[in-house]
Amino acid sequence: MGHREHRLQGPPSVSCAVLTISDTRTLDNDTGGQTVIDHLQAAGHAVSAREIIPDDPGRMRTLLLNLASRDD
Repeated sequence: MGHREHRLQGPPSVSCAVLTISDTRTLDNDTGGQTVIDHLQAAGHAVSAREIIPDDPGRMRTLLLNLASRDD
C-alpha cells in the first residue's frame, strides 16, 4: 500500500503524544517538542499528552505503557 492509499483508508486525524527524553529540557526550552506539536496541530491532529522525562528506561517504559492504555 502506498501513502495515498494509506491516507484514504486511515482516519483524517489522530490523537498524539509528544515525548521529549532529556535531562536538561523544560517546557520553556523544548523547542523541538513544540515544533512537533505545531506540525501535528497544523495537520489537524490532536495532542493529548506532552511529557518531558529524563533518560531513564524505567520511567520511559512506565510512561509508554500508560499512554498505550489510554482511549484518546
